[in-house]
Amino acid sequence: MLVSSLALVGAGCGSDDDGASVDLAEVADVADSVADSLVDGAEVVDSTSTDLAETLRANGLESVAGIVDQVDLSSVLGDDYTFFAPNDEAFTTLSADETADLLTNPDRILDVLRNHALAEPMTSSELAEMDTVRTEAGNELAVTSDGDVVRIGDATVVSSDLEVGGGSVLVIDGLLLP
Repeated sequence: MLVSSLALVGAGCGSDDDGASVDLAEVADVADSVADSLVDGAEVVDSTSTDLAETLRANGLESVAGIVDQVDLSSVLGDDYTFFAPNDEAFTTLSADETADLLTNPDRILDVLRNHALAEPMTSSELAEMDTVRTEAGNELAVTSDGDVVRIGDATVVSSDLEVGGGSVLVIDGLLLP
C-alpha cells in the first residue's frame, strides 16, 4: 500500500511528457493518507515528528506534513533545531520519476529531511547574518541575504520563525536536495 500510495504522489508531482498540471490537493491528500511509516514499517510514535507535522499542517504545508507524519525524526532532530519546510509548490519542481524515487526510498527521504535540518534553533534574522550553514546531513549550504530576502541554497525563505517546542521552522520555496 505504501509504494502504491507514494507512486500516486509521484504521479501527481512535476510535469510529464503530456504536460499535465500538478494537483497539489491530490498530492497533499495522498501524502496525508499514507498509513505506514517509511522507517522500518513501524507506527510513528515520535512526538517530535507529530508536533512538527501538526505545526506544518496548521500553517498550510500539507505535502511536507504528510511526509513528516510518516518518519521518525528523533534520529534527525534533537530537542532544539531549525527545520526548513518546503511549501507545497516546492514539490512541483520534481518530475514524477524524481518524486517516486524520493518518496519510495526510506534512506533517501531521511537524507533529504536531514538536509532540511540544522542542529540548533535559528530565526530568519540570525540566518541572514551567516554565510553558510551545515545541515544534519553534513552538507554546507550557502546563505545569502539582500534586504528582506534570505536564501538558503537555491531556496528563498518565504515565511519564518514558526516555533515547535524548542525548534524553529522556516518555510522555503524549494527543496534542499543533497
